[in-house]
Amino acid sequence: DYPEQALGEELEQLGLQPRPFPALALVEDAIAAVRGLADARGVAISVTATAKPLAFADQAILSQVMVSLLSAVIQLRSGTYLEIKVESRHPSAVISLQLPGPPPSPETLEEHLSLPAGLALRAGARLETDNTNNSVRLRLHLPLARRDHVVIVDDNPKTLKLFQRYLEPYRYRVTAIQDSQTALDQIRALGPDAVVLDVMMRDVDGWRILQALKADPATAGIPVIVCSVLKEDELARAVGADAYLRKPISQSALVLALAQVQSG
Repeated sequence: DYPEQALGEELEQLGLQPRPFPALALVEDAIAAVRGLADARGVAISVTATAKPLAFADQAILSQVMVSLLSAVIQLRSGTYLEIKVESRHPSAVISLQLPGPPPSPETLEEHLSLPAGLALRAGARLETDNTNNSVRLRLHLPLARRDHVVIVDDNPKTLKLFQRYLEPYRYRVTAIQDSQTALDQIRALGPDAVVLDVMMRDVDGWRILQALKADPATAGIPVIVCSVLKEDELARAVGADAYLRKPISQSALVLALAQVQSG
């Protein structure tokens, strides 16, 4: 719809700029931004941190997500108490918001949370809603800042160099594999945090590699992003891919896809 399209256009113009930042600082800054609204609505807010995780995402965009979440919750729960918890749950930094009282209707939650949820997803994070025990808990999952190991499999050396340039300024350690015949054995030996896999390769195509990775218990849990000039996203997910990117691929699209598959 129009708001989603406008959101996508604005983010495309801004561009993604993921960097490490403290998850707790994200919460504290958002609370400061909504303090006046919280006071006016009679909402008390407390924060506890069982850890102080360093997140890796676009902090400016996630700040807007956090402010929007707090604003929505305050408006849904006037005259009450809001508990926020920050913790580390590998591979994510998790910010939880506990809402006391009866859960709002699904339609009301959708109305208040659809835009921040969509914005979070585009920025490399993920928003979950859990309605249990006569209350609502929101969980914002942010990728942890780590030196993740990403294997890129593509028989085009130009693509390998391009993707290496895309990822190395960020948090990634990159291994490039041009020989598709040895790719599967190398991935098994390396045990990377994620694989970026081309489909159309001359010796062993990416579909066979993907099937073998997902059929082996030792590698089935490694997130795989399939890349292709073909429009085969449905097939890729049916075979077991965690994400699909159609070439040509921008830097922001690749970084975002990696953040999403690793936080999910």
